[in-house]
Amino acid sequence: EGFIEGAARIFGAPHRYVQGPGAIERLGDYAAPFGATPVIIADEFILGRIGNRLESILKRSGLTPLIRSFNG
Repeated sequence: EGFIEGAARIFGAPHRYVQGPGAIERLGDYAAPFGATPVIIADEFILGRIGNRLESILKRSGLTPLIRSFNG
């Protein structure tokens, strides 16, 4: 439901994938070049586990994160 049969689905994102020890702690460094208001979209499970941590990390970098739950 919600999709029109045959309709195009498009996803656009920066061409970068980062992982490894300390990567989450450097999230602000990675996000800052894209603007002052990074958007974090995750399901309730992930937000419940690390949502506050992500928000704190981004705020320490001077950013104003917008955190939203996605359940679908």
